Amino acid sequence: IVKIGLVGVTKHLYRFATKDIFKFDNPVIEALGNKIANHLTASSFASQLYAIKNKLAFPEKYLLLTMFHDIGKMWLLQLINDFMKFEKQKFELAEEGILEVFQKLHIPFGVSLLTKWQFDAAYIEIVKKHHNKFDNDNKQLLVAKFGNLMAKICGYTEKDTKIDMVSEEMDVFDLLKIRETSLDKMKEEIEQFMESQKEKS
Repeated sequence: IVKIGLVGVTKHLYRFATKDIFKFDNPVIEALGNKIANHLTASSFASQLYAIKNKLAFPEKYLLLTMFHDIGKMWLLQLINDFMKFEKQKFELAEEGILEVFQKLHIPFGVSLLTKWQFDAAYIEIVKKHHNKFDNDNKQLLVAKFGNLMAKICGYTEKDTKIDMVSEEMDVFDLLKIRETSLDKMKEEIEQFMESQKEKS
């Protein structure tokens, strides 16, 4: 990140989020990896977009903090992929089974990976708490949760389904004082950005 600069990270976010780190051979795993890459890309951009629109200091920081919140899922996919690659007895993978593993393990695996990579504590905290109830005093976590939710609202999830706007998690929009008109505009900008990333991938 230091070498290519923060502007370069934003420009090549989709590739940087996962494509140049993890390599998958199994088609089921590759398909899931692409969905997670889309989610990480959309959520990171959404966090930065909020920071820019609200004039937060160093908006790129929010992009980077959000980029790795689901990195544990990518590591789990890599482990499953490598096991399948070297396992002599072949068997079929079910996407539903992998999603169940995600539910139980992606946070501890993400924390372990970022700790191993010697990431700053702020990144590790977001991995730990991005599914927790809100901490109103932690602006970085709130913005990361906003990015995570916006990506899901736009349909960038492992299941490619948009989440229901009445979810209790939507309290994050009230806490961040986001009006519906602003939300609609940001959704449009996220979709435009994601389309531009498809052209580069």
